[in-house]
Amino acid sequence: MGERELAGDDVVIQVARNLAHVIAAVIDDPPPRPQILVIDLDTVTAGELLELHTIRESAWFGTIFAIGKVPAELRKSLHIQQVIGSLVEGALRRAVSEIGFNTQTRQLPVIAL
Repeated sequence: MGERELAGDDVVIQVARNLAHVIAAVIDDPPPRPQILVIDLDTVTAGELLELHTIRESAWFGTIFAIGKVPAELRKSLHIQQVIGSLVEGALRRAVSEIGFNTQTRQLPVIAL
């Protein structure tokens, strides 16, 4: 439903079917990097939740929309912008349109000491 909901809104949609592809898309893909990550947390295992923190640890500062039940601690640790409890028609479109992005994110350099 989410893919169809955003189609045609002058956005580029990239679908990742597993967490490794999600992480690669927001960290390793060449610019412009994704500005928004929409993830259904009801389908993510506890181990994958820990792995998901890699995106923040790797300096990706885009916006995360989570679908499903999200504990407050996880919302804080991942800096989740908005939680969409259930994906009813129009919910994702409204959430994305309220953000109003017009800039691209970029990977910050990592300095080894």
